[in-house]
Amino acid sequence: MRVADRYNKARKNGVLLRLVAAAAMLALLLVCLSGCTGFYGKNDGFSGYLSIRVSDWKTRAFAAEYYWNGDTSEEALTITIPDEFNGAKVTALGGYIGTGVLSPFRIVPSTDNKRFADEEHAEFVSLNSVDETVCEQRTLTFTLNIGKNISKISNIVSGSRIAVREADGSTAIYTIDFCFECSPDNTVFYSRDGILYSRSDDRPVAAVYDTVDGETD
Repeated sequence: MRVADRYNKARKNGVLLRLVAAAAMLALLLVCLSGCTGFYGKNDGFSGYLSIRVSDWKTRAFAAEYYWNGDTSEEALTITIPDEFNGAKVTALGGYIGTGVLSPFRIVPSTDNKRFADEEHAEFVSLNSVDETVCEQRTLTFTLNIGKNISKISNIVSGSRIAVREADGSTAIYTIDFCFECSPDNTVFYSRDGILYSRSDDRPVAAVYDTVDGETD
């Protein structure tokens, strides 16, 4: 083989190797980006009062905030996590958006005060604006129905508090608690007596008991 032919062959092999390496790097980068960015807000939506955040690739989603409208009926305090949302499997409670900002699953007051279904409630108020020593303390327990696709829990805020001014001018402070009901088809979690457990070690899910203000149950 002539020197020129050997040179051209070696050059082609070198180009091919660089192309293969570049393709491998691109594939690795895409995997890293999908893991690092996780979820973002452009595909957000609502299932009733439940906020759902959808992944960049629209294949997965997680349940974020539930907007409580002041209704204390059993129906209003029952939250069912859908198995799918707009074609994406809902696989987590709480998650991360952008470059890793925590977006926990939590109960938040609705900003639309017209949604109050219970006539004894007047409006949501800031905890900082009330004298807690004269407020009635109440526990508000939500039943959380977890579907078969939930496989990860990043953070569930339990123990947070919401202040409500009643129609008579008094103020009640509600401490949020959860009672869990898990689908028997879920292979990662199960529930017993309202508590959520991990099937891998039969222990309560620790992330359930995190809070945003440092308070504990």
